[in-house]
Amino acid sequence: MYQLFKRMQQLTGIKLTKRAMEELRLNPSTFRVVLPDIKKVTARVKHMNVVSVAEAKALSIHAMRSEIHHSGERLFNLAKSKFERAYRATPDNTTILNDFARMLWSYAFKEEGRPMFECLSQAFEKLCMAKNYRAICDMTDELLERLPSRMLERAELLQLAHECFSYIERNGAASPEWLLKWGDVLLERAHMKHSDEGYAEAGKHFREAIEAGVVHPFHVGLVDTLDDRDLAVMLEVHRHGEAGRQEGTAIDANALYSRRLVSYPVLTKCATILNVHTLVLDECDHLFREQSGVSLKMVLERAAGKLRHLSLARNPSLSSRILRNALSVLHALHSLNLHACYQAFGSGCCHILVREKPQEKAWWRKLQRLDLSDTPVEDAFVERVAEECQLLERIDLSYTYVSSLALEKVMQQCTRMQELVLDGCAGLADDVMEGLYGLTRLSHLSVGGCLSLSLAGVQVLADLPTRLRSVDLSCCPLNSFVIDALATHPLGELSLRGCSTLDDDELMTLTKGLSLRLHTLQIGYCDNISSVAISSLIESQDALTRISVAGCQSVDSAVIEAICGHASSLSSLSLHGCYRTGANSLKQLAVCTALTKLNLNSVHRKKYDCPHVPLDNVLASIAPSLTRLSKLGIRRTNVSNIGVEHLLEHCKLLQELDLAHSEVTLGKNSVRGWPASVRHLRELSLAGCRFVTFPPRDGSISLEGLCELRQLNISNCRNVNRQFVEYLSQHGGVLPALEVLVVGPCSQVNESGFDVLRGTREMLQVDYRRAPRQSEQSVSSDIERKPWKTSSLN
Repeated sequence: MYQLFKRMQQLTGIKLTKRAMEELRLNPSTFRVVLPDIKKVTARVKHMNVVSVAEAKALSIHAMRSEIHHSGERLFNLAKSKFERAYRATPDNTTILNDFARMLWSYAFKEEGRPMFECLSQAFEKLCMAKNYRAICDMTDELLERLPSRMLERAELLQLAHECFSYIERNGAASPEWLLKWGDVLLERAHMKHSDEGYAEAGKHFREAIEAGVVHPFHVGLVDTLDDRDLAVMLEVHRHGEAGRQEGTAIDANALYSRRLVSYPVLTKCATILNVHTLVLDECDHLFREQSGVSLKMVLERAAGKLRHLSLARNPSLSSRILRNALSVLHALHSLNLHACYQAFGSGCCHILVREKPQEKAWWRKLQRLDLSDTPVEDAFVERVAEECQLLERIDLSYTYVSSLALEKVMQQCTRMQELVLDGCAGLADDVMEGLYGLTRLSHLSVGGCLSLSLAGVQVLADLPTRLRSVDLSCCPLNSFVIDALATHPLGELSLRGCSTLDDDELMTLTKGLSLRLHTLQIGYCDNISSVAISSLIESQDALTRISVAGCQSVDSAVIEAICGHASSLSSLSLHGCYRTGANSLKQLAVCTALTKLNLNSVHRKKYDCPHVPLDNVLASIAPSLTRLSKLGIRRTNVSNIGVEHLLEHCKLLQELDLAHSEVTLGKNSVRGWPASVRHLRELSLAGCRFVTFPPRDGSISLEGLCELRQLNISNCRNVNRQFVEYLSQHGGVLPALEVLVVGPCSQVNESGFDVLRGTREMLQVDYRRAPRQSEQSVSSDIERKPWKTSSLN
């Protein structure tokens, strides 16, 4: 009421006494205006707003055209003041409000962060005052178009779009097409907040739009049996699956914020309605627990006509019976991934490739790619594959116990083989390598970590009838003869990690003979090579995008300078254990603006580095340039809270972060910006940290707010107690997307203490395995049992 009388005095020219205005402010409900309250009545001159509007428009044009930020901001503020003055003169003029909103909206996208969001909010407010529904609709469409290019402000922009849709619906101006768009916005917000209620709300609007007759592949008759949440999940799966694909739809469980949203009703409907070309159900073990296999068989039966690629990796509950019944309905599968499906290869697994009924189709006849890595697969099954799947172009038998006889049969029968992955395969021996002579199409060979191979077996590479484009000889013996043979191949990827016999002379020979097509180089843990040889090899290549020199103690500033020569194209770099680099040389990495993966684990140790030069100075120098960084490892370094604050300020796209065995204290009163700045984190390692407590106290690590976190490693954390387990089990909103919890040995909680989580979090997998003390691996492979296997940070 007080503000209303103040505005009335400006419009009418009537001025009240100070005592009356004070009484109005203190007692607005009982105040009555009487004649003595009027101090004076004057004539009010009403000015025309033509000049102010013209000046505002001219200033806004200059502000938009200005290329200097501070100059454009000054002109924009002047234009705002002119528009406000014109509006005060004629408050009933909606044209001024529309022009004002248009200027705010146009200028907003020249800004970033909070200033941009404030301009957009003010523009929306002006359009609401003008009740211009058409303009709100048009500007909301433009907002949705700009969302993909504004990842850092995505949450704020989605919130504003939600307010726009709500205002339009409240005023009865929403069309069925708008309900569909509103559902997309709600779906994005539910995905970011990891809220089942948000999915249900989005599904409600989707259903209303579909019932209103909006053209959509999911018509009413096909979705009436699904609830609102499952309908929203199915639409999200469809949206991710259709993007950029012409041959069909790809259904990927990883597209959802949590794999627990994937259910058989959703998969069945998608397979019925869509032309499913690819089905990825990795780590969806909940689908195969206490299931007879009928549900999976039904899904595959609906998609049998178009399905070409199927991935069921890391599902330990998938049995051979379920797999055999499900695959029997397929027509012509091209790719099958069964990585780490342990139960699928028990007794009787050979029946997977047998037709029990004459009408069943031999789905394996056209199989081209097969992944059986990390499984207890038997020789009989591999020999059966060699006999039946002669069109195979790629097979992965890494870390299996397949015998040499089975491997020889694969090489003899599958003559179309292009990619052969046998890392850590126990049965690979020298005589088996001679079978490579018959693979005339082979372009990719990986035999890293095969300890049974001797120098005689590796020398087979010299006489191959084909030219390899990718070779992995990690931990294999080498000599000058093998190096000369490698130099003759047009290699694009080369891995010589852990080759202890590699010396400078051999590396210089390789440098002179290699083609300029090399884009991936891994020469870590080679103790007999110098920094000069490493620098020469890196400088001789023009197209390097991934470099790993992890564990090479000779790496110094010269190598770092050579690496920075590929700054424009380098996307992945591993310097794990290169503790002789020094802080000043590491600061040169600021020029590598294209980096997405960086491994700095153990690069600074107090034994070799001055304690007055911590890694914080390095992070302060390189963090502003590494805005694209998604994976970072800084375990076992002398980084402190200051260095982490620099990371959180600039690296907003981090998805994997390794802070194991560090002294940082991430909490509300310690590192600023935690956890709001890392809300996109998927994997986090805090192994060995002393400052993990629940609920978080001052100076402790706070895990609340990490809504997208799927994997957490807290092994060897001494402060993890029973209160932590109880808090995690009782508060479902804390870490809602958590799927894997690596606890290892905890001093205050034993293995049985975590059993309470099974009842409240059915999808959570608790891993009690002991993590190694020294590791080069990323957060996702903290407890990797194969030290020669390439990590995701390399």
